[in-house]
Amino acid sequence: MHREAYAQATAAEARRRQTPAALAAGVVWAVVLLVLAAPMSLVFIGVIWGAAAGHFDDGLLLYAAGVTLAPFLIPTLLAFAPSVRRRLSVPGRFLLAGTTALPIAGGLLLWTNAWVG
Repeated sequence: MHREAYAQATAAEARRRQTPAALAAGVVWAVVLLVLAAPMSLVFIGVIWGAAAGHFDDGLLLYAAGVTLAPFLIPTLLAFAPSVRRRLSVPGRFLLAGTTALPIAGGLLLWTNAWVG
């Protein structure tokens, strides 16, 4: 009986410690997705416009897929690396992946603004 109560108390304490990391990860990923909304919509509009005009090129589709997936691929590989999985909790891994994705997304936003403008 005492073991069960102790296990429940430790699990509740672990959840309370992880809550700030989970909230921070949510905020960071919300910023990443907001930053990526404009460049990704421009890329997809260009792909759809090119396909509708009949000037569709397979290279453009691969280019759009690469630009879309690059900000998510590197942080995902980092978050699921075996050493990171052993050392960090799930909210900690999401926070690490988000803080890795944020500069990539910012660089992509700057590059898109320079490319379009």
